Amino acid sequence: RAAALDHARRALELRPKADWPAKALAELEAGGGNWLEADAALAKAQKVKALPKEDAGHRRAALLIEEARQAHSTGRPDSALQAAQAAFDMDPARVPAASLLARLLAKAGKHAKATKVLEQAWRLSPHPDLARAWGESAADQNPLSLVKRYEALLALKPGQTDAHFALAEAAIAAKLWGVARSHLEKVRERAPTTRVYRRLADVARAEKGEGPETQGFLNQAMSAATDPRWRCTSCGTSHSDWHAVCDECGGVDTITWPKTGR
Repeated sequence: RAAALDHARRALELRPKADWPAKALAELEAGGGNWLEADAALAKAQKVKALPKEDAGHRRAALLIEEARQAHSTGRPDSALQAAQAAFDMDPARVPAASLLARLLAKAGKHAKATKVLEQAWRLSPHPDLARAWGESAADQNPLSLVKRYEALLALKPGQTDAHFALAEAAIAAKLWGVARSHLEKVRERAPTTRVYRRLADVARAEKGEGPETQGFLNQAMSAATDPRWRCTSCGTSHSDWHAVCDECGGVDTITWPKTGR
C-alpha cells in the first residue's frame, strides 16, 4: 500500500489533469487513514471529473466524518465539531454524521443543538445509532427522564420500531417492566429479531426470575432473524460500526445500512 501510494502521488504530479491518478490517490490516501490528504485528492479528482459530482460529495462527507473522529481523539474539539458539522450539512440524513455531530455538541454542552440535529436526522432516516445518540446527548441522564425523552423521540415519527426498542431499553434501565414489555411487544410484531427476544427475556427474568418464560424467549432468540448491521457493498463483510473504509477489502465509502422498511 505504501508503494502504491507513492506511485499514485508521483503519477498525479506527472499527469495533474488525468482522471485515473487523482481517483486512485483519493482511494489510497483514505485507505491509509490520511483523511485530510484524501480530501485534497478527492477535490482534485472532482476537478478533473474522475468522479460524478454526487459520488464525490457523498465520499467527501465520509472523509469529513473520519476527520472529525480523528480531531476529537487527538484533543481538537473545535476542529472535530467543524468537520462533523460540514459532513452533516452535506447530508442531514447520513446517520454517522448526525450521530457524531450530536455527541460532539453534547460534549460541548450544547444539548439543545444536539437534539435539533437528531430530530432532523431522525425524520429523514430513523436508525438505532441515532436512537442511542438521542439518549447519550441528553443533559439529564436520570433513567426516568430518559424514558420521557424517548417518548418524545417516538412522537417525532410514530410507529418506528427503533424508537419503540430504545424506549423499551430506557424503561428497563428505569425498572418500568410493564412499559418495557409493552414497547418490546410492538417491536416483535414488526421486527421479531434476536434483540427483541433477548430484551423480553431480560424483562421476564426481572419480573419472574429464571423460569420457563425467560427460557422461552431465549430459545426464540436463538432461532430468530439476526438484526441488521452495517455491511460493505463491495465485499459483503458486516460491521458493528460505520467506517469510511472497509477494513476487510479496503473499499472507500462502501459501508451502508440495509433498507429494512421499518
